[in-house]
Amino acid sequence: MPLKSVQELIASETGGSVRLVENPMGITASTTDQIALPLNPVRYAWGIVNLGAQAIYIAPSSPASSTRGIRVDITGGLVAFAWKTDLALVIPEWHLIAASGTPAFFLWEIVGDPGFPYEEL
Repeated sequence: MPLKSVQELIASETGGSVRLVENPMGITASTTDQIALPLNPVRYAWGIVNLGAQAIYIAPSSPASSTRGIRVDITGGLVAFAWKTDLALVIPEWHLIAASGTPAFFLWEIVGDPGFPYEEL
C-alpha cells in the first residue's frame, strides 16, 4: 500500500482541504475581554501560544477571566485543540483576556476549505 501524504489523510477525514488562518479576528490581547475566534463549525483545530510576560486566559462561549477559563502561561505557554481529541471544543466562539498589559501571542486555526489547493497548505 503506498504511503499517503498529510493532505490525502486530511481529505479522507474531512472530505476536502483545510487552510491555516492566523489571528482571524486581528485582535491584540488586553485587559478587556474580546472574541479571539468566532463560532466556526468547520474549524478542525486551533491553538494559541503566549509570547508575552503576562498570563492570558481563554474561555469558550462567554467572557474569559482569571476565575473562568484556561490559563495560557507566560513566555511560551501553549493551548491547542483538535477535533479528533477534543471533539466539539474546537467549534464555539472563544474569548481571550490578558491578566495585565498587552502580551503578544500567536493564534492559529485550521479551517475547512474545499476549494483550497493542497500545494498551498
